[in-house]
Amino acid sequence: RSNFSFLIGGSHTDEMVLRAKQLGYRGLALCDVNGLYGVVRGYQAAEKPSHFDATQIAAHTAYNEGRFRYHLGAELTPFDASAVALLPTSKDGYTRLSRLITRVKRPAAKGRLKLSLDDILEEAGHATGELLAMPLPPWNMKDLEKMVDAFGDRLYLPVHKDSTWESIELARQAIQIERRLGPSGLKLFATQRPLFHTPERKPLHDVLTCLHHGVTLHEAKTKLTLNSERYLRPLDELRLIYRDRPDLLHRTMEISDRLQFSLSELRYKYPQEALPFGKTSFEHLRELVEKGLAWRYPDQESLDSASSAQTNPHPPATKDVRDKARKQAEHELTLIRDLEYEDYFLTLHDICQFAHARGILHQGRGSAANSIVCYTIGLTAIDPIRLGLLFERFISRERAEPPDIDIDFEHERREEVIQYIYRKYGASHAAMVSTTICFRSRMALREVSKVMGVPLEKIDLLVKTMGREGLSQLLATPFDIAKFGMSEEKFRLILKLANEIKGFPRHLGIHSGGFVIAHEPVVDLVPVEAATMTDRYVIQWNKDDVATLGLMKIDILSLGMLSAIRKSLELLKSAKGISHELATVPQEDPATYAMIQKADTIGVFQIESRAQMSLLPRLKPKTWYDLVVQVAIVRPGPIQGGMVHPYLRRRAGQDKITYAHPRLEPILAKTMGVPIFQEQVMQIVVAVAGFTPGEADELRRVVSSAWRKKAVMHGLRQRLVNGMLNNGIGVEYADQIYKVIEGFAEYGFPESHAASFALLTYISCWMKCHHPDIFAISILNSQPMGFYPPR
Repeated sequence: RSNFSFLIGGSHTDEMVLRAKQLGYRGLALCDVNGLYGVVRGYQAAEKPSHFDATQIAAHTAYNEGRFRYHLGAELTPFDASAVALLPTSKDGYTRLSRLITRVKRPAAKGRLKLSLDDILEEAGHATGELLAMPLPPWNMKDLEKMVDAFGDRLYLPVHKDSTWESIELARQAIQIERRLGPSGLKLFATQRPLFHTPERKPLHDVLTCLHHGVTLHEAKTKLTLNSERYLRPLDELRLIYRDRPDLLHRTMEISDRLQFSLSELRYKYPQEALPFGKTSFEHLRELVEKGLAWRYPDQESLDSASSAQTNPHPPATKDVRDKARKQAEHELTLIRDLEYEDYFLTLHDICQFAHARGILHQGRGSAANSIVCYTIGLTAIDPIRLGLLFERFISRERAEPPDIDIDFEHERREEVIQYIYRKYGASHAAMVSTTICFRSRMALREVSKVMGVPLEKIDLLVKTMGREGLSQLLATPFDIAKFGMSEEKFRLILKLANEIKGFPRHLGIHSGGFVIAHEPVVDLVPVEAATMTDRYVIQWNKDDVATLGLMKIDILSLGMLSAIRKSLELLKSAKGISHELATVPQEDPATYAMIQKADTIGVFQIESRAQMSLLPRLKPKTWYDLVVQVAIVRPGPIQGGMVHPYLRRRAGQDKITYAHPRLEPILAKTMGVPIFQEQVMQIVVAVAGFTPGEADELRRVVSSAWRKKAVMHGLRQRLVNGMLNNGIGVEYADQIYKVIEGFAEYGFPESHAASFALLTYISCWMKCHHPDIFAISILNSQPMGFYPPR
């Protein structure tokens, strides 16, 4: 079990895999409880390890020759029998397992399942030869006899030895059962049934067990494991433990040989859209792009010939701009065709057309804004040609990752869009992505302290003392520990355990709007279960898992400001007779920027916080791109990296614009030599730190998912420093860039994301500046939203 058994396993999935590799294992099988939640993390550690994982590098030096075999399954817990682990031998077996988990979890409340032993036996009858079954103790002879009949030679009985009297007794029972049922096909095998990858995790596992049962450590008693022996042991120890029955170890290898399934066999196909007669998906997409190019980049002649009812809000484009846009569109279309992504774009176009037809305001953001295809077919509102955005940040042939498009809809009307998707594709072909709710500093400290029996008022004092700095504040600063009502030893132990539990999965949540839509039933790819929200079902994987396996995800998100802007535009027309759309709001209005520079921005989008308002009079935005920087700069990345004040001083002419290396000038010129955006950091590590483009993109993914793991981040920092030293750049600048990366791990903006938001920032500011009455009414009628309460 890994920690994706939720409060039962004591190690991350990748820690289990990496430790097995270090010990020279030929493989490992992950069987978490009642689901396949963590299998993709294990697959990634086994098959697609990170360049920056120091532990992984160490593992490879000790790992024996031969491919590591990563197996997966699930430990299912029927209400009328002991748990049974099921492992697929083939893709068909995996599909059956996924369907079985879905069938027993969808009708049940969140975190529950409606499963009987008969359900498992029935599935065995259909899955001839495709599922191996391993009944876990305590055993019941009648149940075992039924399972022998159903599974035949696919039934194995586990024997584990952890130096407890219970395991000795169970091993004795297993041998007796083997003698009685063995000729019918039941065979014994050796397993460690590990709960953690090293024995040092035992105290943490005890804490998790107490949280699982809702008791303190003092009350737990027999609920805790009796010792720390349930870990991955060195191979020579295993040989010693099973010296009386070496055949059990050989049987384990036999089982591994039967388990031929790999997650790499999953083949995902995007559903085809309804197409005009005689058109292929690509031809239809090209046709939409052609129309969009004429709309977004009109020449003067077409504007002159347009009727007043069809006035194009876009200004005329020069021939150079039109040629550049067409060339970029051809480049993108070629890549989209080669990677077979056209149906993905058509699906998003269809959804946006549905919203447009019903007057639902929407706008794409994120890396999709780098794409002229997205711009021309109406998914995004940012001109990538004007901004000089890099399309490869969105899709690249080398990365071979599916595109990820985020589209914001009015928060009051997003449900209409979601229900449209469900109606069109059905619950069997569309499901929402889950999100894993993990322990963070505050929750970790509270939960560990409760388990350790600390009174509530002392826990509150601990959390208050920790403040926003997190556990590092308590770890680094000397305190009068007596005020917390505990000994120094207990205080240190609580902090150690709280630090270890950070990043552990707590429970499954629902993504804010991520959908997986598939041509084949989604349940053939991943189990689906009920969410807390009515009529919502989620897959058991999160967005990172979906990306790892190449499944395409669309994000149907909500934004309160879009509701307020739509109401403002409608009220502006009905009350004052002024007609505007997003694209026709007057651009670069001096009065609007004068209001922004005075920090009169309460209620507007993105620049309404105290931190933003304190910066506005100093940054003094004069253009739309200044707003792009303003939106992105008050974020943990630039702040932790100490980039805010250098940017302000250079902008004010107080400091000279300099570059740590000549190669950095084209990357940082438009932000005055200071890295503000995620893309810039990725370009920096390629230019002056020796990273390949593929490693730079992996860096982006690693910091967003593994930043809590010290070994990963230490390996990354060392690689960064060494690369920059080789290019003559000092350690001080390398440390600055590393701190920026650390900040982006908390929350950082790519340039395209900031640009999309800056457009709404400007429109909300223009509305507040010129029509404050209408803007105030619209804000109040769109609650809840924004940074401030209605009053």
